[in-house]
Amino acid sequence: MRRLAVVLLGLVWIAATIGPVDAAGHGSVGPSGDQSLARPASPVQAATTHASFRLDSITCCFISANFLDPSQGFSPFNCLTNTGVNLSVTPRGTIDLNGPGPAVRLALQGTIIGFLTSPDPASTLSNSPAGSYGVMVQLADPLHAGQTIYTVYSDMGQFNTATNTLGQSFVNQSLVDNQTYPPGTVLGNQGDIFATPSSMFTPIWAGEGTQVHVAILKLPVESCDNALDPSPYVGTNVNFDGAANQPGTPLHLLPPPPAPQVPARPPAPRVPAPQVTSSSSAHAPARSAAPRAAAPQIG
Repeated sequence: MRRLAVVLLGLVWIAATIGPVDAAGHGSVGPSGDQSLARPASPVQAATTHASFRLDSITCCFISANFLDPSQGFSPFNCLTNTGVNLSVTPRGTIDLNGPGPAVRLALQGTIIGFLTSPDPASTLSNSPAGSYGVMVQLADPLHAGQTIYTVYSDMGQFNTATNTLGQSFVNQSLVDNQTYPPGTVLGNQGDIFATPSSMFTPIWAGEGTQVHVAILKLPVESCDNALDPSPYVGTNVNFDGAANQPGTPLHLLPPPPAPQVPARPPAPRVPAPQVTSSSSAHAPARSAAPRAAAPQIG
């Protein structure tokens, strides 16, 4: 009995040391190992019944980084740069291209309301694509009738390593402010620049692997408290947790959204034909024979 008590105490000590583990077997630490960046203990599964567009309709090829829920209290670094989903040209977001990457397309019909030109996502939008690295689009919320949402497509530019600033813009320069465009419109190309806070949390430019950043917003400002979880819109879990599609997941392997269920038309009721039975014919009145005329008498 004493030996069993010692074993149980040892197991309790090991569990307390390791900490909680999520559904994928990850310990309660963030991506950098900092305990303050702990992942959510209970990942929220995406609703897949109302998906409105797929990530591979925007660009190719892989998920580079997933959505970070601002309510989870992550660091300002993640809050500023990852309020949406990063889609990259390589599985792990390595720096691999010196020019424009794959094309970036509009997912749903929407109206361009401005272009991102400053590393501060909350800055005023420009009405010209010149010198921009992103596009802000207004559209009808496909999941909530009568409501408006905004999508931002950013990181479409070249990082100038000599000046640590935005170099060439990869945004489609023929786009026009306040113009409505159909889905599939080319917005630009994946780039290798993104906005990041400095040591004083002041937004600055930085370089990374070729990618595009896509976010769904309540208001036309890419801020920490304004992001919507893209999962219900794209039909797969893109939350930053152990149950999400992990970085390196090919976009074409994501589960397709279910086809809409069209209710079957009920068959038209058949009108039964009138039934003639022997009993009914037995009770039917007999037809009387027509009277025969008497033959004339000759005599």
